[in-house]
Amino acid sequence: MSKEGTLIDVRPMTILESALVIDDVETDLFQAVQLLENQSVAGTIDTAPTGRAAMDRLAGRKDYPQLILLELSAPHLGGLAFLDWLDQQPDEITRATRVILLTGMLGQKPFLLRKAMEYPHVIGCIEKPLEANLLHELLEEGWPAPMASNY
Repeated sequence: MSKEGTLIDVRPMTILESALVIDDVETDLFQAVQLLENQSVAGTIDTAPTGRAAMDRLAGRKDYPQLILLELSAPHLGGLAFLDWLDQQPDEITRATRVILLTGMLGQKPFLLRKAMEYPHVIGCIEKPLEANLLHELLEEGWPAPMASNY
């Protein structure tokens, strides 16, 4: 506690090797990248405006980002189509990848959200705007104990 009696969170955030943010709304994309940078979530942060652009960037790579923030309702190959594609990639490439869904309309498309949450790489959903506390909670829950214990 500080002298004023305010609690200060001093948990060190584990830095992941890489993250990818997929969002077609520039302000949301910028805000997500800023939050990831400010929270030291990933050493490298890449962006893509659509699922198609993300697939093009990932095609042929031997490793995928550890964290993908995916706008569920993105145009030009939506979130479900991207998750279908990711699910078909070799396990040795995607084993360490976790997906957090982002949406600006959490209650408006419950079927879409329920379907997306069934994919094995998806660890949760955050309603925009992205918040640090929710991100930390999902990251702690989404990885095996050795990584989560570093928080």
